[in-house]
Amino acid sequence: MTARLFWKLSLFIPLVVFLAFGATHASPPSKPAPIASFPIKIVNNRVVLKVRMGDHQLFMALDTGTSSTAVFQSNDHNFSDLAIEESAEIVFPALDEIVSGARLVPVPFTLDDHHSYVPERLIRIDRRPPIGDRLNFRFNGIFGQDFFANYVVEVIRETFTLNLYPSNTNLQPFFGKSLKLHIDGNAPYIILKNQMPWEKEVLPKKMMLDTGYPGAMVIWGKEHFKLAARGDNPRLLQSENKGIFTNLNFRVGHIKFRRTPVFISPNEPVQAHLRDGIIGNNILIWLNHAIDFSGNRVLLDTGSIDFTTIDPELYVPDREDFYVKQFPPINQNMVRMIY
Repeated sequence: MTARLFWKLSLFIPLVVFLAFGATHASPPSKPAPIASFPIKIVNNRVVLKVRMGDHQLFMALDTGTSSTAVFQSNDHNFSDLAIEESAEIVFPALDEIVSGARLVPVPFTLDDHHSYVPERLIRIDRRPPIGDRLNFRFNGIFGQDFFANYVVEVIRETFTLNLYPSNTNLQPFFGKSLKLHIDGNAPYIILKNQMPWEKEVLPKKMMLDTGYPGAMVIWGKEHFKLAARGDNPRLLQSENKGIFTNLNFRVGHIKFRRTPVFISPNEPVQAHLRDGIIGNNILIWLNHAIDFSGNRVLLDTGSIDFTTIDPELYVPDREDFYVKQFPPINQNMVRMIY
């Protein structure tokens, strides 16, 4: 071996060893620090946080199903101290209802000691006790799709903590599963590509992610209901506004959901806008998760969820009547959801 060749090898071999060692023992990426972090409560499967808006101390729920941040008039808070810009309406997809209110001048919500959020379009919903009863409100307002468009929102279930990150923050390396999120206008959707037990073939379903709905899943549309109610006189059930309550086993990647409460609605809401249903917060709330509009994804920790106690009254969205029906599984006990 010549001296020149020996000299080259003496440089090359340590380089290979260094690269191999470095690749094997590379440090994991550091999780970015949130710009705001504060405690939350879980109320009827909804994420609720305590904030301040001017002189008002409010409990606000996170709601990806409504377009705008809104506050609700009540005996405790009528918001007469806030100036009105114009009349306005807000849609509640799970309730098949559009409610009236007023658009208020922009005002900051203080989220923690050093961070505030100013919605571009703040809606005051007029006092309406019936809608409060139907939604089982135990909060004073909602942060809607406009809020999620401004942040990557992370919920840490173990510590009941909400973390906010700037848009375009990539948290995917810190979660076990990433689901594709489709943003249509301002509304978030998840596309289910699977065969439900009542379906004859695989039918893609456009499902809006609605964290304001406390249940797991609502599926609507005449064809869906007709197939699900086969043998049970679907026309009569629809005329009686009587839906089907069931539970399904399914998995998303390695995450298993057992006895998941699902409601098949007898009638399609007026504002459905060609969607096939909604996925509610009862799917997300049991796991650490993050909702990232800017990255078009929902991030989930891995795990296994067993819905052992199910209260149908909480999950029937629009006071429909219902009957319970169990469907035989398709080929396997665990339906695979592909997004």
